[in-house]
Amino acid sequence: MHSCEFCGSTLADRKCYFCEKYCCTTCMTDDRTRCKQCYIHKRKLGIKKLLKRNKLVLGLIGFL
Repeated sequence: MHSCEFCGSTLADRKCYFCEKYCCTTCMTDDRTRCKQCYIHKRKLGIKKLLKRNKLVLGLIGFL
């Protein structure tokens, strides 16, 4: 198990979708996709990172 990079808890079982840091459930938002720091700073993914993470979906759309 990883430790939470925000509060130091040893129960970091999730990874933030935006900053890719390990977080515990108390440091995540309610939708469990981003940490509270990314939520406060309203971070968004760049086009390059967005395409890289969704290449399977884009490949399926291109195939259809």
